[in-house]
Amino acid sequence: MKKSGFTLAEVLITLGIIGVVAALTTPALNSAYQQSKVPPTLRKFINTMETANQHILNDNESTRITVAVNNDMENYYTELSKYVEGVISDDDYVAISANLKKYNGDSIGAIIAPPQDEKAIFSFADGSEMAMEAFIDYGTPKGSYKGGIAYVLYDINGFNTKPGRVGKDIFEFSLDDGGAVIPWGGKQQRQAYDFTADWKDGNDKCSEDTVNSGETCAGSIADNNWKIIYKY
Repeated sequence: MKKSGFTLAEVLITLGIIGVVAALTTPALNSAYQQSKVPPTLRKFINTMETANQHILNDNESTRITVAVNNDMENYYTELSKYVEGVISDDDYVAISANLKKYNGDSIGAIIAPPQDEKAIFSFADGSEMAMEAFIDYGTPKGSYKGGIAYVLYDINGFNTKPGRVGKDIFEFSLDDGGAVIPWGGKQQRQAYDFTADWKDGNDKCSEDTVNSGETCAGSIADNNWKIIYKY
């Protein structure tokens, strides 16, 4: 009488095929998941920061962040921690800067020039992190904006977690003195300041075909109804 079932060789072959298929599809699934996670995470970051900034302004009866925190970034982080779940990180900012520059070159912006005497990283409760350089003035403000006071780098995974690439998990913003957090290279930034960065052209392009430095990818996402249109 003929026995039913599979031989050991058939089982091993089947498992091998499953393993190959899994190896081929898992990276694509991970990338798709990461890509879908980016836009809502960036929107949440902006909303969280702007809400906290408004509290800081109200508490200090000021219309400018720099005045409210005595023009000190560490004071700003301390005030921020009252309204945002997170802590000022003790991570080695200089070491993180060097690592990010290694993979991103000069496109990393503010992170390559860390303030040596200040805590520069704020770690949010969800594992994401923000880095800022010491307050500076840049961009001639227009309309109701007060002027850019800091470059902001936001890593949705945290700076010690890969991939550590601009346009992938790291995105750049402007912090306005009035409390707005503005995606770098997007329409809002050009409305706010006398500024020419644009995700659609130039070396920082984040088009459907080219990411280049990735510096303006946050602007691309915001301008395209919070969707990634560039080659992720």
